[in-house]
Amino acid sequence: MVAEVNTPWCSAELPFAVLYLYGPGGVGKTTLLAELDEVAEAASVTTTRVDGGAIEPSPAAFTAAFCAAAVRGIRRHLRTSRTTGGLAV
Repeated sequence: MVAEVNTPWCSAELPFAVLYLYGPGGVGKTTLLAELDEVAEAASVTTTRVDGGAIEPSPAAFTAAFCAAAVRGIRRHLRTSRTTGGLAV
């Protein structure tokens, strides 16, 4: 299972730009995303998460939420780069 989860981030080109995860409540979606986020971070891949249940169901609301989350991710990455001497690890 771990090898399967790590495989997409081990290749030179990612097999997707957006990962849309859905399912009934309580099946572990948030836990799975947290694990994938850790795997991506270890591979120096930036992730951005938007909770569709927390926004208005419209393209404009998604775009605004995504942009806000992306800016937070960029700021987090810059802070990490500064604390590691400019190296993204």
